[in-house]
Amino acid sequence: MTPDSLYLRDAARRPREPGISQLDKVPILECGEPLADVRQVCHGMRVSAPLPWLRLTVCGMLQRASDSLPSQLTLLVATGLRTMDMQAAGYSTYRESLREAHPNWPQSTLNREANRFFHPPHAKAPPGHTTGGAVDVRLLADGDELDMWSTLLATDARTWHTFHRGLTPQAREGRQILYDAMVGAGFSNCYDEWWHYSYGDSGWACRLDRPHAVYGQVAEEDYPPELLAEVRKLRKTGKLTRLMRSRK
Repeated sequence: MTPDSLYLRDAARRPREPGISQLDKVPILECGEPLADVRQVCHGMRVSAPLPWLRLTVCGMLQRASDSLPSQLTLLVATGLRTMDMQAAGYSTYRESLREAHPNWPQSTLNREANRFFHPPHAKAPPGHTTGGAVDVRLLADGDELDMWSTLLATDARTWHTFHRGLTPQAREGRQILYDAMVGAGFSNCYDEWWHYSYGDSGWACRLDRPHAVYGQVAEEDYPPELLAEVRKLRKTGKLTRLMRSRK
């Protein structure tokens, strides 16, 4: 890792991810920027996201991050836009998995832990993925996903923290490369989830102490016609919410 690494700089600060109550206090001044199809406006990256649409500025930032990577690595766009029913299905599934794993947890603990790793759809602050400002990314090497998960001891959700101290050298290096590329392009990272980056949403504003967010939830009536057609097709077959019940 290089001495001027953004990852090393921020890891030394040991930042904490803002909670839902903090995000709810962030004013939103929607700028009205349109959504764009990552598959059409970006190049040189792999896309597996069910709905690979992001705000136009975010697409440009994603391209800059991709272009800054070492030549042997490829950026994988795993999650882009989510409809609110996708977010609700994912939240419900994750919360239920926690309830089954920890049957003795009181509701307050269950809600707190669920909210920590999956933005509740009922919160005042819209989930980042519903704004078109948030994206989940990975790194590929020769077509295979780079190991950015492995740890020396712990295996629970704490290891998802971007700067977790128990990572293997390979996982730490992968996270550092991704972080330097994404933050260098202007994104902020969700510190509890090494793969989640955003710009313009409430999380971005809160992490970087901005006075307001510039992206709110994009209503479906404001989707581009091509995106709306994709959503309706997936919803008609039941795949839209089913996708969220089978992925993080």
